[in-house]
Amino acid sequence: MSFNYRKGEENHDEVWILSPGLSGNFFSTPATWSARVNFQHNRSGDHEWGVGLTLSWPFSQATRTVGRYNSREDELRVETTYQQHIGNTGGISAYAGVTHNRDTDAEIDAGVNYAANRFQVIADHGTRLQSFSEELRTHNTRVELSSSLAFAGNQWAVGRPIREAFAIVSKHPSLRENRLAIAPTADGDHARVFSYGKAAVVVPDLVAYSQQLIDFDVQNLPPGYDLGDGAFWLNPGYRRGYQLKVGSDSVLTVIGKLLNSGSETPLALVAGVASYLGEAPQAEVEFFTNRNGVFALSGLRPGRYQLTLDTAEQQTVEIRLEENSTTLIRLGELYVD
Repeated sequence: MSFNYRKGEENHDEVWILSPGLSGNFFSTPATWSARVNFQHNRSGDHEWGVGLTLSWPFSQATRTVGRYNSREDELRVETTYQQHIGNTGGISAYAGVTHNRDTDAEIDAGVNYAANRFQVIADHGTRLQSFSEELRTHNTRVELSSSLAFAGNQWAVGRPIREAFAIVSKHPSLRENRLAIAPTADGDHARVFSYGKAAVVVPDLVAYSQQLIDFDVQNLPPGYDLGDGAFWLNPGYRRGYQLKVGSDSVLTVIGKLLNSGSETPLALVAGVASYLGEAPQAEVEFFTNRNGVFALSGLRPGRYQLTLDTAEQQTVEIRLEENSTTLIRLGELYVD
């Protein structure tokens, strides 16, 4: 039940509307129905009322047919819609409908909206048959192809039309041959956008002033490759653009075993840090050994590292990771003085 009251500057502009409604399942079918009565009381005395009826029948998760009747315009409309993967690359929505009212014998319209990885296509057509007997008719057709050229930082990319905010996502050269899926679906077959090769892509539909998580997935990721958090946290402003990068050169993972050089016993349950000895800045990486002295480090780049153990003697050992190393390196046994 809804109630609406409006009052204008003049007394005769005073209007109140009472609208009760009911809805439910259509017997034992998957369809639903709804009915609503609208009564409008005008101070001028010219009261209006009408009845609205709706029957919605889903044929599948993507396809639905809806019939509506409005008594005030004596209008009947039947429309079938199809929606699949909306908001993702390959997403499509389509509709076809026919309308009859007291002024027009038939209005026939149909349209389709398709979202590709870097462009969007909209096509629709409408035919109005005002009178079958007099052959009064009009036709309108529209075909629209739209894309965008976006800039953020020193990156540019072509993508679907931008809405409130956007992000340009690029890949580190080490992932150039891997397919990148931004915001992938649970089955992994679809995503908001895909990146193939070295070209950056645009995420065109970030919601402004709303914190959101943009996750990603890299196909056939090399063993041991460290992607970090695997997502970006953003709180974009309106019409803001962001430059994001997936992957880096700090992707190496190493596994080794620490032993005392004298006794050759494992250095068990010992914590430590790995410090990069190169010129480029690199945060220290913490690690610890298990009962067998085995440790693992991830997020390293090629170069020299010093492992410093949190023992009374502050024991150290140096390791070197070569430029052509695989992403997963097994160091074997390391002896510490």
